[in-house]
Amino acid sequence: MIVDREQLLKELESVTPGLSSREIIEQSSCFAFQNGVVATYNEEISCFQSTCLKIQGSVQAMKLLALLRKMTDKTVDITAGKAELRIKGKGRRRAGILMESKITLPIDSIKQPRKWIPLSDDFTEAVTMVESCVGKDQTQFHLTCVHLCPDWIEACDNVQVARFVTKTNLRSKILVRREQLKHVVSLGMTEFGKTREWLHFRNPNGLHLSCRLYIQEYPDIAPILKVTGTKTQLPKGIEKAVERASIFSETNVNDNQVVVSISKGKVNIKGTGTSGWYSETKRINYDGAPMCFTIPPFLLNEIVAKYDECIINKNRLKINVGKFSYVTVLGVLEDSVEGTPEKKKNRTKVRSGKKQVD
Repeated sequence: MIVDREQLLKELESVTPGLSSREIIEQSSCFAFQNGVVATYNEEISCFQSTCLKIQGSVQAMKLLALLRKMTDKTVDITAGKAELRIKGKGRRRAGILMESKITLPIDSIKQPRKWIPLSDDFTEAVTMVESCVGKDQTQFHLTCVHLCPDWIEACDNVQVARFVTKTNLRSKILVRREQLKHVVSLGMTEFGKTREWLHFRNPNGLHLSCRLYIQEYPDIAPILKVTGTKTQLPKGIEKAVERASIFSETNVNDNQVVVSISKGKVNIKGTGTSGWYSETKRINYDGAPMCFTIPPFLLNEIVAKYDECIINKNRLKINVGKFSYVTVLGVLEDSVEGTPEKKKNRTKVRSGKKQVD
């Protein structure tokens, strides 16, 4: 079968969120082809997309992707045998990739919703703004998820909380893992539907992505969002310093945060990663009490660009940006290596909607 190489590659790449880096279940690292569709499944995500490659069977995904990316042919000739997928390019270019004719992935067991509902215009913005505040501690599973509610989307990691007010068109509160939900933004999803165990999304190109949903008790963060204190100006013109600091902090894939230390007349931005650190101090018009907090660099720049004021008290800093609310715990400043202010360990514990500091 002659297929357009770039079209096939685009179709395969669109379903890669459903792949597993290691085969946690049989064929979870494979593309499954059947009935004109290519699908992936890894227990947390299932994806499927119509494809120009009309074959039946499962093929190791990474090998097929790597080969198609390296080839330069406009079209390739692909045939499926009983145990091998054969690819032919121009001249003497030939390849064979092991495949299985029988598909064992439970993709047919995932029922699609009867009704599709348009996503709200600001749904992807809401996910983008709150997902960086999701927790990393696997012993607190609910905090490793984004909390989707009928009237808002929120996240908490025991140090910071974020809430974005939006009508989600959900009838009940659910949890979805951050790693799964973030694909909704990058893949341009425009509609969603819900079944018993899955939250489904699709885009205008016919790509379907299903995220496993969880229904568990989530802490009430509303009391934490109620911060009273002194209004303080946020430091302007720090975007470039944040970008430079994030060169190092972004190597912490699951915890990309910069440390912001503010004292009389100056602000320090520091990013630390596995390969080094960067620190920059800038002068600002500030005459309040010293404060220090950690925050994702993307989020900091978004906030500073849209808002110039925050509320601060002895323990917390709160920022409101339209529909978005953000609260983080403040630390205290002390001298450290290279004279860079750091943050003492000062973590917020969320239990039954109450904040505690240890």
